[in-house]
Amino acid sequence: MVNLLGNALKFTHRGSVRARLGFRMDGGHARLSFSVVDTGVGIDEGARDRIFEPFVQADEETTRQFGGTGLGLSISRQLVELMGGELRCAANPEGRGSSFAFEIDVKQVECTAQACPGPKPVTETRRFAGRVLIAEDNAINRKVAERLLQHFGCEVHSVENGR
Repeated sequence: MVNLLGNALKFTHRGSVRARLGFRMDGGHARLSFSVVDTGVGIDEGARDRIFEPFVQADEETTRQFGGTGLGLSISRQLVELMGGELRCAANPEGRGSSFAFEIDVKQVECTAQACPGPKPVTETRRFAGRVLIAEDNAINRKVAERLLQHFGCEVHSVENGR
């Protein structure tokens, strides 16, 4: 889910990214569904099957403009398949952009209070005093790391690379 959402944000400079997470019970079976639809650059119909192969991106221009190794979708597909699902890619039904979706069966388990403790109150979150320098070329990763470290009380400075 994280990779699919990250790709949608990466390839959508203007417009929108919508993520939808669903859960339904069907005759004793639990089903989890996830979809992300964006209005980004989109993927040509001929490239939709290839993008799930390792080290492949939609085209060379995509690699030059956005970077990346071409492994994210391959790994995402493998993970979804290991959970018994299928990762699908289609054009955005509303026009420009892409749509990725999958569904997987999940087990419903009983959860006791001891086995599933609730989240810790914010007051118990450890705070760290200190300064952190982040050198990360991916803007999304950089922003996530900044916010996470700021949440824990760090003074954060970030740069695009280590040069």
